[in-house]
Amino acid sequence: MQDDIVLILCKLEKIFPPAFFDVMVHLAVHLSWEARIVGPVGYSWMYPIERSLRYLKQYVRNIARPEGSIAEAYAINESLNFCSMYLRDIETRFNRGDRNNDDIDDGDQQLWSINFLSHKAQRLHCDKFISDDLYDLACGSNDCARSYSGCIANGVQFHTKDRDSRQTTKNSGVMVPDGDEIGQIFFYGELHEIIRLQYICMKAVVLFKCEWYDTSLRKNRINIVDGFTSINTRNRWYKDEPFILVSQAAQVFYVDDYKLGQDWKLVQQIQPRHVWDILEIESNELEVTSDEIISTSYPRVEHNLDSQTFNREDVEPSIIGDQEDITAQSNEEASTDEALVDEEDFDLNNSSDESMSDEDCDSY
Repeated sequence: MQDDIVLILCKLEKIFPPAFFDVMVHLAVHLSWEARIVGPVGYSWMYPIERSLRYLKQYVRNIARPEGSIAEAYAINESLNFCSMYLRDIETRFNRGDRNNDDIDDGDQQLWSINFLSHKAQRLHCDKFISDDLYDLACGSNDCARSYSGCIANGVQFHTKDRDSRQTTKNSGVMVPDGDEIGQIFFYGELHEIIRLQYICMKAVVLFKCEWYDTSLRKNRINIVDGFTSINTRNRWYKDEPFILVSQAAQVFYVDDYKLGQDWKLVQQIQPRHVWDILEIESNELEVTSDEIISTSYPRVEHNLDSQTFNREDVEPSIIGDQEDITAQSNEEASTDEALVDEEDFDLNNSSDESMSDEDCDSY
């Protein structure tokens, strides 16, 4: 092979210019000789050296003194590795277990985890640190689960896709909102199975197994125009997360969108009949204490006449005499008022009185 490579290079010199023959082309002459002396190529390549140099370059913290930084960090790393080999009861890289222990079967490991969780929850429940519902969930569900083709949740009737295929009505559309009000997104899919998990103390959890449509905005598989939402039902996503709680599901209906194509469906969210959204009020807000009792009757007022005074203090007191004195005083006040009336005012008053009397007579 070595002789053939030399002859091939000589023939190439007749065709290509001298600039073509660099050091990499000349390296082919020595490859056969090195392979015969060294042996397998894994014993002589530079990949381990380059990998170790990459770790040494990460030790550099002072660019002005890279060699000193590498030497200091290398010495500290070797010292820590040496000391960790003699430490006891401390987890180090030499005594810690593998991240994935292949010696334990998956079924045994899952059973061990459930037993440990239930035992831990039992102790916390005895000490009143966790609620009854959390304790029931920690103990796990029964080994057998029930499957249904339909259910009624919050007054809305849901059917699986298999059951809807035999009926004219469609109640298998599911929508799940996610996120906050600013960045809220919706997941659309179809209901395939209804599973009921039974726990202790006669408690159960109902799950919906759904098939989600791929409505990614980056792939242009959802179209929102004028408040109408159309989705592409050809592709699926989140195949490893099909389960949701019943309280998270909202019912929607899919209508063919002839404008966009065959695989496009128009999403219709309809308010069910006899179902209203009423704000929930906590029981604490409805409780009224004895001091806050609302009464529609008028308050009772008690009058104590003995303790009240009927004398005015803002005017001076006056003494009222006999009846004859009151009559004489009233006559004096009347004479005084007549003296103050002018003759012109008196004539005007008489004329106005006469006119009023004429009009009154005409009216009669």
